[in-house]
Amino acid sequence: MKIGAFLMVRDEEAMIETNLRYHLERQGLDHIIVIDNGSVDRTLEIVRSLQDERITIRRTPADAGYQQYVFSTQAAFELFDRYACNWVLPIDADEFWVSDRHRSVRAALESKTDNADVYYTWAYNFYESERDDSSENLFLRRLIYFRMSKVSKVVLRRSMRDKFQFLHTGNHDYEPVKGEQIERELVKPSDLVRYHYPYISREDTKAKVLKQVDGFVRAFGDAWLHGEVAVGRHILRWYRAMEAGGFEVLYKRTAYLTADQIADRSLRPPVHRNDTMRRWFRRTGS
Repeated sequence: MKIGAFLMVRDEEAMIETNLRYHLERQGLDHIIVIDNGSVDRTLEIVRSLQDERITIRRTPADAGYQQYVFSTQAAFELFDRYACNWVLPIDADEFWVSDRHRSVRAALESKTDNADVYYTWAYNFYESERDDSSENLFLRRLIYFRMSKVSKVVLRRSMRDKFQFLHTGNHDYEPVKGEQIERELVKPSDLVRYHYPYISREDTKAKVLKQVDGFVRAFGDAWLHGEVAVGRHILRWYRAMEAGGFEVLYKRTAYLTADQIADRSLRPPVHRNDTMRRWFRRTGS
């Protein structure tokens, strides 16, 4: 059985090596396609320095605009066709896929005996908190409190190869081929879940917002800044807060957990503690 994944990146030098090594070495993936969307930092240099034949680099055209779904779909088909993958995962640089029930993502997928063509996974969104160990520099060891997100992503089985036309932006769903019967299933978080680190620090969040704003403006112009485009509205909210001097207020409300919130069992979704990554990365010395 072969498991492939793809991720689109832009200026992810802080995360890319840890992410690739983790999924290839810890979770048993066989091949990863890195789609570089105009990085100007050391992202590509780091990927190339790994000299790993299990990693393929693809670069988007300079004038491609915002067409994530096009390049994601191409990568999925390439993993099925060129690399003969039985499973395809759409990962992000700030996502680390985990199976709490099984020893690895590979073991979790190997355990699947049903006939589902596509699975849907949820995410655990990890946040900075008042209880973090500030002596830990690596965010995977520092951030241990999360809230569950039911924003799903697809996991594609090989039987899906000829049943979908393209993946939707964000890889949350797909466009089926007309007339195809597709078996779908929601994966229990204990079987397969995404540990997601969208806000690892204030500085990282500001940099990430500005990078994404640049991409949206290049693709859609001022129409995006005026809220006339449906995509990226959460980034626009962050950008407007930054422009108005309200970043800190929004960060504390959206991306930071207080000790009271951690203790409040009535909060929905509630806050949970999970130190799987802390234990793993301390053990490996990464």
